[in-house]
Amino acid sequence: MKGKKPLEGKKPLRTQFTIKALDVSDLFQANFNDFRLSGSTPRAPELTVPEGQSTGGGAKAIQSITLTPEDPSAGTLIAGTVNGVANTVELRGYPYLEATYKIRYRGHRLDIPADSYQQFLEEARSFFERRSYTVSVVNQLPDAAKRHYDKTVNAQPGGNAFWIVLGFMVLAGAAMATYLLLPQ
Repeated sequence: MKGKKPLEGKKPLRTQFTIKALDVSDLFQANFNDFRLSGSTPRAPELTVPEGQSTGGGAKAIQSITLTPEDPSAGTLIAGTVNGVANTVELRGYPYLEATYKIRYRGHRLDIPADSYQQFLEEARSFFERRSYTVSVVNQLPDAAKRHYDKTVNAQPGGNAFWIVLGFMVLAGAAMATYLLLPQ
């Protein structure tokens, strides 16, 4: 084995779709490196990369466009998806993002101003169109998500929490009564 270098440090072999996804992600990060969406928690746009060396022939090639907060406790939002196999991008419009935020955070309002998000959408659309992707913007939640929203956000506030607290109070009362009534 004289003269051969060890494989240490070499990049693993990757499939065509994985390489394309990594390239687009790197370009996206370079383009949006200094971009921040305003709001109570500034957020940076990021494009996820596929895990592993293969996307299974493109089956796992969907990448998420995320809005990552500077404060991790604020939670990451999904602003869209990229399908490198089909060369399509689906961006979520502000009404869609706001509705999903209300579902996820039990009726709280989205803290990103509409004009800040609109600026991001325009730049993201332009970025992907320059790379020959077909871009669509979806403003309305799918029906299944609307039904979920109706059940979670419009339900009586504290409905389940009341029964849970009541159950704990009954158990605590029973434990206290048992303790007091037992001979010592």
